[in-house]
Formats: sequence, C-alpha cells, structure tokens
Amino acid sequence: MPERRILSESEKETGHVQRQVKLPFLKSVEISIKSIKVRFFRSLITTMSLVLAVSFLSFNFNDKSGSSKTIKLFFDLITSIALSKSPS
Repeated sequence: MPERRILSESEKETGHVQRQVKLPFLKSVEISIKSIKVRFFRSLITTMSLVLAVSFLSFNFNDKSGSSKTIKLFFDLITSIALSKSPS
C-alpha cells in the first residue's frame, strides 16, 4: 500500500510539494534522548517540590509548640491567594 502524505493548504492549491529535509537516524535518537532527559529532570523537580511541601506540613503538624499558628498562617495565605484570583 503506498504511503499517503498530508498536504498543506498551499500545496493543495498549487500542486507543488516543497523539498523535505531528511533527518539522519542518529540525530533523531539524540533529540529523543535529550527530550527524555529534560522530561525526567522536570518531573524530578516537581516530585522533590511535593516531597518538601509534604515534609514541611508534616513537621508543622507534629510540632507541638507552634503548629496551630503556622498552619493557620498557611491556610490564611492560601485563602487570600484564592480570593484574590476569583472573579468578582
């Protein structure tokens, strides 16, 4: 079965197909590996941020001396941010 190619609007109108660049296989592998590395480190940063946030909250929930003040400040901050972004 012959491979069917999707034509752009200008190619449909003129019937002229522009010259296409052929990407070497090793270059495509290099681009793929670079993309995987970037995604991995991005997800690693996100995961570490969540771990640090949970550990901070866990520490404050278990701290007997000033936990209620810290938690109240945290939730007040979140509430004020949410209210400032809500449409009036």
